[in-house]
Amino acid sequence: RFLFEQNSRQKLPIASLTKLLSAVIILENLKLEDIVTVPQEALRVDEERQTLYLGEKISVENLLRMMLIESSNDSAFALAFFAQDKGFNFVEKMNEKANQLGMADSSFLDPAGLNDDAHSTANDLVKLAKYAMKYNLIWNFLSEKNIIVKSADGKIEHNVQSTDQLLGVIPDIVGGKTGYTDGALGCMLLVVDIPGKNDKIISIVLGASDRFGETSKLVNWVKTAYSWE
Repeated sequence: RFLFEQNSRQKLPIASLTKLLSAVIILENLKLEDIVTVPQEALRVDEERQTLYLGEKISVENLLRMMLIESSNDSAFALAFFAQDKGFNFVEKMNEKANQLGMADSSFLDPAGLNDDAHSTANDLVKLAKYAMKYNLIWNFLSEKNIIVKSADGKIEHNVQSTDQLLGVIPDIVGGKTGYTDGALGCMLLVVDIPGKNDKIISIVLGASDRFGETSKLVNWVKTAYSWE
């Protein structure tokens, strides 16, 4: 049930929260052990940060790790290009899945959430988060603070740091995904466990100037205002 909502059906750009849907598409359509050769088109896709190397060979699983933990846009695009080689259109699959999940107010244009003409709603993102719960791997990665990820030959090492500043701050975090673009502003999806009660809080904040502060307030308020008996 919804414990608090405000403008939960307003269509907004969601930046890298998009990658939660991309993770579902990867797990349902690609093999984790497959090796991807990073193409030129997947480098510096946001024109800011390069997180992979041209010609680097790296597993689907490690690209998924980088995409979720440090929100690597290059990894999301490398996987989408790889999907093309495997014979399917990644973004089409994203929109098909969103449709299946009843995310009627969502439209996706790229695998990383860079295009602010794409949109979703907090209400739709709850549906996505609940569905994504069936994949423990997603949440295992989203709860990692920092890890070393290696290329397939072990020659390239990536020091991968989480973008989630609430890890280790809020107790019992199952996992969280951050997002930010100039158009979307700060976005945050966080899932917190209620220990011993077989229940979870899903918090979604979009278009925020302080996504971590707003998320902390919401989660702490829910824990204070409600009891699980």
